[in-house]
Amino acid sequence: MKRLFRGLPCTALFLTCTFLFLWRVAFPQCAAAPVAAATCSGGNGAASNGQNVGSGQTYWISSASTFATINLNGGTLRVCGTLNLNHLNLNSGTLIVEAGGIVSITNISNNLNGNCVIINRGTINLASGFTMQNSGNAIYNDKSTSIFNISGVVKILNATVVNRGSMTITEVDEQGSAGSFCLQDQSLTTLSKLDNETADAFAYSGAGSPACLNIKTSAKLNSNLGNSPLIHVCLAAGITPNGGATGNPGGGWGSATLYTNCNSCATVLPLTIIGFTAEQADHAVNLQWGISDELQGDEVFYVEKSLDGLNFFTLTAVAIANGRDHYEISDPSLAGAEQYYRIKVTRPSGASIYSPIVAVRTGVSGRFEVYPNPARANTPINLVIPGGMNERARLNMIDMAGEILFSKTCLLTGGSTPVAWNLPRLSAGTYVVQVMLPSNANLYARVTILD
Repeated sequence: MKRLFRGLPCTALFLTCTFLFLWRVAFPQCAAAPVAAATCSGGNGAASNGQNVGSGQTYWISSASTFATINLNGGTLRVCGTLNLNHLNLNSGTLIVEAGGIVSITNISNNLNGNCVIINRGTINLASGFTMQNSGNAIYNDKSTSIFNISGVVKILNATVVNRGSMTITEVDEQGSAGSFCLQDQSLTTLSKLDNETADAFAYSGAGSPACLNIKTSAKLNSNLGNSPLIHVCLAAGITPNGGATGNPGGGWGSATLYTNCNSCATVLPLTIIGFTAEQADHAVNLQWGISDELQGDEVFYVEKSLDGLNFFTLTAVAIANGRDHYEISDPSLAGAEQYYRIKVTRPSGASIYSPIVAVRTGVSGRFEVYPNPARANTPINLVIPGGMNERARLNMIDMAGEILFSKTCLLTGGSTPVAWNLPRLSAGTYVVQVMLPSNANLYARVTILD
């Protein structure tokens, strides 16, 4: 397929993207995480079982570890590897899980009594709830690829919660201040139960594409939920909200957009863009994507690029052609060790839809492969994953609605690592295999499952 801008002078590209960037609509932004991403090295050294992390201290975990307890008493614990922890005694201080890190915690202190901060850029699985009271408490699910699962009740009395990725919580009891739960565009927040006691507790942040709040079991609304129509609420069938605010205009949801009998955020977030992949080839990055629904024919794809995953500029514009469901371009500029991409499609109405962000680590050698492809249902598939020595990768199987169906982790051994993946039975169709490498460098490949 034709490379749309091979040989095009870089100056032409950047002049174009400067012009287009000026038209972006600005929205209020979620608070930034107070600590930047970093490697697990230096500081006070590697943490051990029973570690006390005091004020001014920084300990880290870079390998697979299983501990009974860790005490955070004002310092910082940074995790880049895999940590299985029975109890986290979080009196104060900062827990940071970097991209590629995975932390599973059985119990956490029942109350976060002030100055307790959790920053997740990887995956956190927490098997207990907690109350956030006093000042200085915050949770940052900090990247679009971050996953935060909490099996328990989270009571928000005085805290900030920011979700830029995917969060699943058994129950949220929101009694904090307005805007204390901030949702980034395209983020997914799934709650079994919601008890909202604060006016406009949920706030929106982003560039104009919606965020999804998915409620599965019950909703108590004693105050209006949020003040932005870009908060799209997916309310499961059979739920009748209760509470004093249900008699208000909007039924207690405020200005949020409500979808009833809604089973998944795939219904709420327009998924026009599917299967977006980025792959380094020689001295360029090849980008491919498809479309999942009927377009009106006047839309335009804007390919956006970033060197930090936060600040994007428009790389080029691609006109949508009637009858065409697959697009491919090449970015000839390798401008940094990591490069991030997303696709924006603009409707004639002015509404914009964004794809998930994908990242390429330009230093990775080799090629990501999946075989056999097509594969038969209920049979193993084989992956060949390029990556560095002793790096832990997370594997996700994703359907065309963007839902993660299955996940596992593996340890890369340098060069290209072969991995066999025995999946439960899948329905016939097309899926995306995602490999999440450290430093948020993601690899993607499509795989077709036959009957």
